[in-house]
Amino acid sequence: DFKYAAENVDVNAPLGAVNRWVVKSEWARYALYEGSYRKYHDELNLQSTANDFLDIAAVVSKDIIDNGGFAIYSTGKPEEDYAVLFMSQNLSGNREVIHGRFYETNVLNASDWPGMFGNYEYNPSKDLVQAYLMKDGSFYSEQPGYQTNSFVKEFENRDPRLKQSYAFPGWVLNYTSTYSQGGGVYIQQLAKNFTGYHQIKGFFNHRDQALRYNIDVPLIRYAEILLIYAEAKAERGDIKQADLDLSVNQLRARTGMPLMNISTGTDQVMLTSFPNVSGAFKELILEIRRERRVELAFEGFRFDDLMRWKAGKLLENKIEGIYFSGLGKHDITGDGEPDIYLIEGSQSIPEVKEKNGLGVDLIYYRVGSFGQDVSVFLKNGTSGTIQTVDNAGTFNDPKYYYRPIPKSETDLNPELKQIFGWN
Repeated sequence: DFKYAAENVDVNAPLGAVNRWVVKSEWARYALYEGSYRKYHDELNLQSTANDFLDIAAVVSKDIIDNGGFAIYSTGKPEEDYAVLFMSQNLSGNREVIHGRFYETNVLNASDWPGMFGNYEYNPSKDLVQAYLMKDGSFYSEQPGYQTNSFVKEFENRDPRLKQSYAFPGWVLNYTSTYSQGGGVYIQQLAKNFTGYHQIKGFFNHRDQALRYNIDVPLIRYAEILLIYAEAKAERGDIKQADLDLSVNQLRARTGMPLMNISTGTDQVMLTSFPNVSGAFKELILEIRRERRVELAFEGFRFDDLMRWKAGKLLENKIEGIYFSGLGKHDITGDGEPDIYLIEGSQSIPEVKEKNGLGVDLIYYRVGSFGQDVSVFLKNGTSGTIQTVDNAGTFNDPKYYYRPIPKSETDLNPELKQIFGWN
C-alpha cells in the first residue's frame, strides 16, 4: 500500500496536503519500526526478516534525501535555529518541513497551549535532561557528581537544544494564561507529582494573540528522515562515516555540536539502559538513539521507540525531577540569589516571607516523603530528586508489548488463541 501510494500520490499537492514525500516519509518511518521490532523481539521468531524492512527504511529515506529537495533549517544561529521551527509564523517555505499544519490568523486560528505552564503542565524528566551531551560532545554522565548537580549546574555547557527545549535558569516568561504563576524571570514551579522541569519547545512566548493564532506546526520534519536513515543503516550493520555525515551530523552542525564519528565512545548509562544491543556498531546505535531522543524530544516518538527496541522495562523507572541538596534556600534563576526556600513538612509557611538580596519574596515549599501532607516529595525526604510517583509499576515482558485479541473476536471464533498471557 505504501509503495502504491508513493508511486501515485500527486507530488505537487497543495500546501499542507499529503503529497508523495509525505507518503514516503510515513513509509520509511513504519519500515524502521517493523524492522527494528522484528530484530529485537525474539519472542516472534522473525529476526531473519528484520533486514528486509530495515533495507526499505534506508532506501526510502535515502530517496527523500537525494530527491526531495529538503534541508535542515539553519541560519548559523545554533542557540535559536532549532527552537524557531516550533514557534514560526510561516513554515511554508521552510525546507525542513515535509508536512505541516499551516495556520493564518482569523482564517484558521492556531490554538493556544496553556497547559505547558501552570498547574496542569507537562512533565519533562531528569532522565531526558541527562541525555543531552556536553557542549564539547562528551557524555553528561562523565561529569563528576552529575547525579547531584543543582538545577543551575545542569544547564551549563550543554548541547544548545537543551535550553531550546527546557525552561533554563534565567528564562523569562512573557505569555501568561489562566494557570501561570506570573510573568518575568521564571522560577520553576514545584508541585506534587511534577518534576519541576518545564518544556518550552513549542511554546510561543509572546503576548500578541494575533501572532499566537498564526503559529504553524511542523508534523513531519526532514530531521526525522535523517535519523531514520542513520538508524536503519546502523541496525543493518553497513553504516559508514559518509552516512553519518549525510544524516546525523547535519543535526549536530545546526547546533554547533561536535560531529559524530563512526567510532564513538561508550556511555555506561546507555549500555545499562539498552543491554540487548550488540554487534560491531553497538555503541554507534546507542548514540544514534540518543540523537533521536534529543532531536525529537516532546514530539511523540519516545514510547513507540521503547516498544520497538524492546526496552519497555525502562518504563519501570520512576520519573524524577530537579535535585535539591537539602532544606533551605536555593538559587534557581542562576543569578546567585536564592529563589526557593524548602522547609520541613512539619513546619508552616510563614505569612511574611523572607526576601532575597534583590528584595524579592522567597517561594516556600514544604517537603517530605510520600504519605506526608507536603507540597513536594523528595527522594530522601528532605533532600534528593523530586519524586513524581511512589510506584511506577511493573512492565510485564512480553505481554505489555502487545494488545489482547478482543473478546468479541474470540467468542466468534474459538480457534483464535489469546496471545502472550492476555487471558
